[in-house]
Amino acid sequence: SPVSGQLASRTTEPGQVVAAGQALGEVVNLASIYFKGEISEKDLAGVREHQRALVQVDAIPGRTFDGVVDRIYPAGSTQSRNFPVRVRILEASGAIRPGMFARGQIVTGVSRNVLLAPKDAIEERYGTKMVFAVETRMVAPTSDKHTNKPTKPKKVTVAKRHDVRVVRQNRHYVQIEVDNNLEAGDLLVTRGRQNLDDGSVIATDKNGS
Repeated sequence: SPVSGQLASRTTEPGQVVAAGQALGEVVNLASIYFKGEISEKDLAGVREHQRALVQVDAIPGRTFDGVVDRIYPAGSTQSRNFPVRVRILEASGAIRPGMFARGQIVTGVSRNVLLAPKDAIEERYGTKMVFAVETRMVAPTSDKHTNKPTKPKKVTVAKRHDVRVVRQNRHYVQIEVDNNLEAGDLLVTRGRQNLDDGSVIATDKNGS
């Protein structure tokens, strides 16, 4: 064979008469592995050849393979509006085999000292995106309606609304910008946010969501 590699499949048998140009089998080179994926049209402008990519293979859990964008196909799907890209995996070391299912991320930029929020924390109403942070407030004492005696101050957990701007996002997280005092480490509501208003009294579960 003019191609070095391993025989993956054979379409003929020893002694069989074949015609000119007929395929005898399939040879694969495990030292040269490519991952073919798709990117959406809105992300296409930020992707170029030779960019770094990270590839994870379902059959090899806990390991991430480095790769580079080898080719961006010029035509996208008319139905999904996605564009195929080919990522060359570096130093696959024979662990990845053709036909395995993989997921890839293309590194389009690096930002530092930014705010990231879980994607499930973003709420949108009438074109405005927002998050609700968990805050503890003290409720001022009032008079008991039965005894007319003042009650003790108590703590309540409320949702504080913060309007945000989405800079970029991936499958799990969203980079946001805010004009007010939302800070890194603040706890955000990820479930039940659809029914909240600024100052709504809330209860959190054991996971803090």
